[in-house]
Amino acid sequence: MERWQDVAPRFRSEWEGKHGVAGKWKDFEPGFRFGWERAMLPEHRAEFWADAEPLMRQQWEAEHPKTPWERISDAVR
Repeated sequence: MERWQDVAPRFRSEWEGKHGVAGKWKDFEPGFRFGWERAMLPEHRAEFWADAEPLMRQQWEAEHPKTPWERISDAVR
């Protein structure tokens, strides 16, 4: 099974390609990691985003109360 440390460089490279190296990857990496980790769970693999989002949002807001869901949801998705 892959680990976040194995796939993070690919996510970062794609993100920087879209947002530039001046972007703040460190601000968005937690969202990408959160989404990737949830996507690896068997119960989420076949879910549509519209079905998964309410629970993802609830979990995110409980774990990361200082980062608004609206700011990070695209990274999670």
